Amino acid sequence: MTTSEIYSAGYRPFEGERTGWFAAVSTLTWSAVRSILGLGRPARHKVFPVIVIALAFLPAVVFVGLALLFPVDMFGSEAAPNYWELLRFTWLPVLVFSAMVVPEALVRDRRNGLFSLYLTTSLTRGRYLLGKAVASVVVLAVVISAPAILYLVGLTAEGSGPDSVLNWLGTLGGITLSGGAIAALLIGVGFAISSMTDRRAFASVALALLFLVAPIVTVALTESGMSEHWRLLDPAGVAMEFSPRLWGDTSPEYWALSNFSVFLGQILWLLASWAFVGYRYRKVSAL
Repeated sequence: MTTSEIYSAGYRPFEGERTGWFAAVSTLTWSAVRSILGLGRPARHKVFPVIVIALAFLPAVVFVGLALLFPVDMFGSEAAPNYWELLRFTWLPVLVFSAMVVPEALVRDRRNGLFSLYLTTSLTRGRYLLGKAVASVVVLAVVISAPAILYLVGLTAEGSGPDSVLNWLGTLGGITLSGGAIAALLIGVGFAISSMTDRRAFASVALALLFLVAPIVTVALTESGMSEHWRLLDPAGVAMEFSPRLWGDTSPEYWALSNFSVFLGQILWLLASWAFVGYRYRKVSAL
């Protein structure tokens, strides 16, 4: 039988390289990305993100396949969707991903006590939120934008894409900007709701109800004769309408508001949601 002996005890100073708060935020961001996608966790945590991402890519894969097999003008120019229309085809998977997966980025840390441990490092509350926000917005922006980028690449390979390098880069920039703006709004709203509970299921249900009830209520209000501006109370609707307006198009079958009203609604939702997240986290105890 072997025995163990303790020869010395006490604290020793850290002798490794001190990389500063930026490295801490970067590490937290990567950890949050892995958590959202279920990487490094049991397989059951990966199933849902994989299914949602696959559903988001499905319309783009179908349209790219058709573009490669048949000329785009074979069915008329109206048959090929605009890039912003492809973003709408992926809208349901994006909302499901926002409601069911994104709250994990915040709620889990408060529930298991990791948030308090993070604050013992060089991370402050603001830096913690920065890392989580960057991770969540980037992941969701990729889910939103990547199918449209795949469609752009497919049309380019088929010969029906933008007619110059500058136009191609402009189209890519528009897709990326659309995805980032939509993701920032949805993540802001999701974080605002997640900051009020330490139960992921509660946050997910609240977000799902918001995405489901808000459009019903706002449509009912406008169709009853009230101002069309009531539609701006639907955050998901504002995010969805932002994309065609950014591309210089409109969808009058859904909205009868000016571009200024839609852009202002986008900005106000962004400012209000992220300000509320910051306010809530100033109140969250670190103990």
